[in-house]
Amino acid sequence: MEKQGYSYYGTIAAADRVTSGLNRKSTPGTRYTGTKKKYGYILSTVFIVLSCFFMGRAFILENIAPFCLAFYSAILSRQRGRLVAFVSVLGGMLSVSIGGFIFKYALAMGFLFLIYNLVEKTRLGNSKFFLAFMTASILSLISLVYKAIIPGGILFYDYMLTAFEAAIVFALVYVFDNVLSAVLDVKKRRILSNEELISIGIFAALIIAGMWEVVTFNLSLRNILSILFIIIAAHIGGVGLGAAMGILMGLVLSMAAQPDPILIAVLGVCGLIAGTFREMGKIFTGLTFLLANALMSFYISSSTVTIVSFREILASSILLVLIPQKALSHLRQFLDYSLMRFREQNFYINKMQELTVGRLGEFSRVFKELSAAFGNISQKARTGQDDIAKLFDIISSQVCHSCALYSSCWERDFCSTYKEMFDMVTILESEGVLEKKDIKGQLANKCINMDKLLESIYQVYGIYKSNLKWKSKIEECRQLVAQQLEGVSTVVEQLARELDISIEFKKDLEEAVTIELDKAGIRVKEVLVIQKSNGSMEVNIRKDSCSGRRDCTRKIQKIVSRTIGRRMTPSQTPCTALSKGECMLNLVEAKEFQVSTGIARKAGQSSGICGDSYSFNPLADGKYMLALSDGMGIGSKAADESRAVISLLENFLEAGFDMDTTIRSINSTLLLRSQDEIFATVDLCLLDLISGNADFVKIGAVSTFIKRKDYVEVVKASSLPIGILDNVQPEAVSLKLRDEDMIIMITDGVLDNTAKGKEAERWLAGIIDSLDTRNPQEMADYIMESVLKMETGDRSKAFGDDMTIMATRVWKPII
Repeated sequence: MEKQGYSYYGTIAAADRVTSGLNRKSTPGTRYTGTKKKYGYILSTVFIVLSCFFMGRAFILENIAPFCLAFYSAILSRQRGRLVAFVSVLGGMLSVSIGGFIFKYALAMGFLFLIYNLVEKTRLGNSKFFLAFMTASILSLISLVYKAIIPGGILFYDYMLTAFEAAIVFALVYVFDNVLSAVLDVKKRRILSNEELISIGIFAALIIAGMWEVVTFNLSLRNILSILFIIIAAHIGGVGLGAAMGILMGLVLSMAAQPDPILIAVLGVCGLIAGTFREMGKIFTGLTFLLANALMSFYISSSTVTIVSFREILASSILLVLIPQKALSHLRQFLDYSLMRFREQNFYINKMQELTVGRLGEFSRVFKELSAAFGNISQKARTGQDDIAKLFDIISSQVCHSCALYSSCWERDFCSTYKEMFDMVTILESEGVLEKKDIKGQLANKCINMDKLLESIYQVYGIYKSNLKWKSKIEECRQLVAQQLEGVSTVVEQLARELDISIEFKKDLEEAVTIELDKAGIRVKEVLVIQKSNGSMEVNIRKDSCSGRRDCTRKIQKIVSRTIGRRMTPSQTPCTALSKGECMLNLVEAKEFQVSTGIARKAGQSSGICGDSYSFNPLADGKYMLALSDGMGIGSKAADESRAVISLLENFLEAGFDMDTTIRSINSTLLLRSQDEIFATVDLCLLDLISGNADFVKIGAVSTFIKRKDYVEVVKASSLPIGILDNVQPEAVSLKLRDEDMIIMITDGVLDNTAKGKEAERWLAGIIDSLDTRNPQEMADYIMESVLKMETGDRSKAFGDDMTIMATRVWKPII
């Protein structure tokens, strides 16, 4: 059983023992992990061996080789490969035959190894400063002793040279520690600091310098690798890194051979220019390096002979092209902090979207289940035979229970008694009155308590009708709650769909906007450009507050629109004050259409209070609401009803409820408000200012008129006013709006007061067509004046109904 537990399909307990290390030859996963670790260890050892070997070959000023000692010192703190590193450094030194100087550096490494072993477990062993200081001190002491032993003694020049060498060693210990941290821990790293980048550049330059002159086909391997390193740095890091690595490589190569300041300048300029054109691809990066070298050579020497060999640059460019782009992109992620920030932003945004959408989906399902539960309760609450049976039970207990004929009527002749009682209740319900002459059958002949029976039926039936009415009210309330819960579920589901979108951060546009604003003298702290899934743009800009000068609308809006190529406009809350005197400007993509509305109203002469209400408000997602409501009758009562309808319309639509749910919920609310008959008309128009679509919904409302360029279009719909029937089925009429259309919505009082009867609509369409204006207020006033001028047959009844005219102009703004 023990062996079976260690197999791939073994038990959980056995797997736990494998994981804890009781049997390290268990599962394939364990062997794979061990192989992976072993492979990583071999790679790191090879890196240390080769680095130490070439570092041992690198020297300056013909007889100074401080690099190998500094690198060995950095390796000591890593607690691995110390012996291998020691042997590799000696091998590198011996390969270039630098004579007696080998003894100096070998002795320095030996003393360094012994002293570090003594302090390794102490607090000093973890101090980078102590390690660098100890290395420089040991090398200085051995150098001075070595100079004192050889003939000629110690000169002042020797002291200066020793101090110079010690300073280089001290600094390089820090440099090489950064390199080992970045290279050996590469799997744990995601971004490199500027110090680490420079350290890697110095390390690479010294490794290349340690190769000395290896010439094949008249091409220098050292020069080819140096140029390749520079153009790689320029390609993945841009102008700054290309120039820095060019200067650094030129400096190290110049120190390793003959001092050549011109080479340093040429490599630095070539790296800078190559980095400028990195976005155009690898081939163009190498080509610009080649052309920059030719221009610099001609400028410096006025000769066609290039300072850096044309063939060596060409060879380096070919090697760059052969390197897979995936490998260069992988290197670039360590250099580009903004790229890492962009990826982290996307990761967290996608994760938060996923979590939020999931939670909203759960909420939507809960509300949907609650709606279904209320709907089921409402259906079960219907009045049936059980209620009638209870009614008869109460009557029989009040009148018949003590009667001598009880067993005859309610036991032996139960069916006939029940039917006759049912007929009596039916007559009472239909006629409203029940008399003795209405009673037929056996019950009329043998009932000895007929008067009491009729009295009890009246009393119990009255209570039954009252209970039935309240049950109906409760059922309507349940239906209303079920509808509203379903509406909430729909809103939450729509919100989840809106959140479940892919948001793309436009880094190139962010940089372009920042630069253009800077050119205009506007300093910004941060620019964020977002492209939503529907393609629309949104720009957020954090900057110092303009103290009410409205730079957002006077300057920034125009610059941003021109830069990203789309017409942008401040949002409804464009500028938000932040702390430290900063503000956040929010610009959204402008809508295709703009609207302007004018209103004309007149109250009926009998009350002086207009019973009509109206609203025109912007909604989310580029929608715009136009609404009119005419309450039943005139005066304050009508005004209250129409005002309630408009208020509910605004709240429901602004909350995101769909049109159908909104109308049905308002209808149910009006039915429940009072026992009296209450109703109001609804004339609703929803404009989509982005697409230009218009949806018209009319519940008991009169026609709407649309003034086009050459004609007037009439929009009609037939439906009873809201608040009359339990179920309202709103029907929408959809139209496509055009530039310079004008929508005229009216209440029924406008047509009624014209005294034109069936010709009222035709007459009003003619009035609208006759006025050529772009001002909606002028149109509303003109229609009202035309109606007021009409002559009617009975002046005492003139203008008895309230009148409201709402004219809305729709136009495309000039960009």
